[in-house]
Order: sequence, then C-alpha cells, then structure tokens
Amino acid sequence: MHRKPLVIKGGTVFTPFSRIDNGRVYIKNGRIAKVGKRISRFSGVETVDASGMMVVPGFVDTHVHGGSGSDVMDGTAEAVRKIASYHARFGTTSMVATTTTESFDRIIRAVRAARAVIERRTDGAEVVGIHLEGPYINPERRGAQNVKHVRLPSLREFKRILDESANRVRIVTLAPEIKRGVEFIAALKNMGIVLSAGHSNASYADMVSAIDAGITHVTHIFNGMRELHHREPGIVGAALTREELTVSVIADGVHVHPNVIELLFKAKGVDNIILITDAIRAAGMSDGTYELGGLHVTVKRGVCRLASGTLAGSTLTMNMAVKNMIDFLGIPLSDALKMASTNAAKIIGFADSKGSLEEGKDADIAILDEDFNVKSTIVKGRIIATS
Repeated sequence: MHRKPLVIKGGTVFTPFSRIDNGRVYIKNGRIAKVGKRISRFSGVETVDASGMMVVPGFVDTHVHGGSGSDVMDGTAEAVRKIASYHARFGTTSMVATTTTESFDRIIRAVRAARAVIERRTDGAEVVGIHLEGPYINPERRGAQNVKHVRLPSLREFKRILDESANRVRIVTLAPEIKRGVEFIAALKNMGIVLSAGHSNASYADMVSAIDAGITHVTHIFNGMRELHHREPGIVGAALTREELTVSVIADGVHVHPNVIELLFKAKGVDNIILITDAIRAAGMSDGTYELGGLHVTVKRGVCRLASGTLAGSTLTMNMAVKNMIDFLGIPLSDALKMASTNAAKIIGFADSKGSLEEGKDADIAILDEDFNVKSTIVKGRIIATS
C-alpha cells in the first residue's frame, strides 16, 4: 500500500555519527531517505513535529516473552500481535518472540503463531524472529523455567521446530555443559543460529569448549547461571573476559545491581552489551498472579517472582532500560542507544536494515521526551503508536 513520504522535523536526531539539533529525517517507501540539519522542501509529505524531543532508532528487543496479558506461549497469532503492539508503545520497533521451556507441542504452537505474525504485518513492533529459551537447559539453573519440561538437546526435535518456524528461529539459549551440548552447538552454528549460553551451570572450561563450538552470546548475564567465583570463573567469568562473547542484560535495577552493571560495562564495553526486557505477560498489567510456562508468578510493585522468591522475567520496557543505563552509569544517550538498538540488530543479522538512523535503513524510529516517555513510534515509515 502506497504511503505518503514522512518528514520528522525539529527534534534532536541521534545518528551513529552525530547528534543533530533541530534535525530532519525524511522517510520514503518505509526507509530513511535522508537525515540532516537541512533537507530540501518536499511536497505532498506528512510531517511529524518533534520539537523539544529526541529522535532515536527504534529499540530492538531480542528477549521478550509477553506483555499486556499475553504470552508467546499462548500459541496464537493474536497473542503475539498484542505483545508487539504493547511494546511498540515504549519504542520497540523490532522484537524476537521468545519461548519458554515447555512441551514439544506447546513450543510448536508458539513458533507457528510467531511465524504467522512474522509473515504478516502487525500494528505494533515488527516480529523479526524467534528466540528459543530452553528447553535444553540445566535444571539446577532453571530459574523460572519449568523443570518438568527440561530435556537434553535433540537435533531431530530442533529441526522439527525450525521447520515449523519456516527457519525463523534466530537465537537458542541453552546450557552448553549438559550432555550433547557442545555437539548441538556446533550443529546449530552451521545452520546460522545464534547460540547463547544461559540457565547454565557451566564452568569456565565448559565455556571455552562452547566458544570453540560456536557459542557467541550469553543470555541475561548474572541471572540463571553459576555465580562468579575467584577459583572458578564459570560462565560469568567467561562472559566478562572472552572477546568472542556478547551479553544481554536486564537493566531494571532488580535483576542486576547497578554497580554490577557498571562492572559489566567496564569489562565488555558499549559494543558487546545488549539491553533486553525479558518481559512477561504481566508487563503493562496491575500487580497480581500470572502464568509463565506453566508456573505461577506473583507480581508485586512490578517485580515478578515465583513462590520460592526466584525472579521470573520482568515488567521492564525498553525505553526505561535505556534511561536506567544512563542513570546507573552516567553514559551518554548515544551509548545507551547502541546497546538498545544497534548491537541487537547486529547479532540477529539485521545490521544492514535496522538499529540506527542511517540513509537506506528501515524507518524504525522512536520519538522520546526528556523523561524518556515515548511520544511516537514509527515502524518502516508507519506511525503505529502515539501518546
């Protein structure tokens, strides 16, 4: 469907190369045609006045289970669309629909639903892939994953899942130390899957073997994994010191203490950290009891826990993750944006089209006020959320 060209004017525009005060972004056919201080006048365009606002790349969330009462594991396209619409209100323009450790049949239903949404346009964030979190994890570090469905890696099972997704699985989180883990990593690496260590009790030696096999990422670092010890660095020690590994982090100030996030930033640098929400269906809802992968989760003051006290996902939104990183670390917005957009787009294979405001890329844009409230979200040139 043909859409009018769109011009965003008057805001502070953040590109990978500069901050442009009173900048302009010209959008045509869903892509960024021009970014600059001055752009020639165009006729027949729709105009968005961003005066006093920040114009930033839309956020890319590679780990999101749910929101607004819905979960990817509900197994319906309607649920996935509802999640995408909810997170778009907070500046997310691309998301990777994330499953939990569940039965084979429920995972199949979930990936079919996600595939259906990937193949059709949503009225929210664009669903760009699927993230399998489990079921091939270590039960000792299962966190809020359902131990009933934890199992050893099965290449036959995974190929069925991949087929049902029409090859839309982009990330698999698994525990590399479990039986057949390293062989499974090597096989999936050859399929172009991003392999991420998580819900793992891996030793440092286990991680070295996993890196050699093809692990390149660590899921929600510090959570759901062996703790750092000065005589056994483990998975955390590997994540902090091995240059081959990028890491995702839940920057809500609950999952990881701000001082530990500071340590992470000093160890990994801005290019190797990815902000995620790990949001569950309770995001955007009132406190109460919710379901996650067959488990009961109680939400109190926005913090999600199992009855045991174990943290169980979050109610975080990406705009607040960006704000928190700036508040915690005192870093410039440009650094936080890299962690919320550019780095994520790169690891899932969308660096050429998403993650930054550059000519030729998809017009995926968030317009924020000074308190990081999202005033407009634009996905491929369409205004899909305003406040």
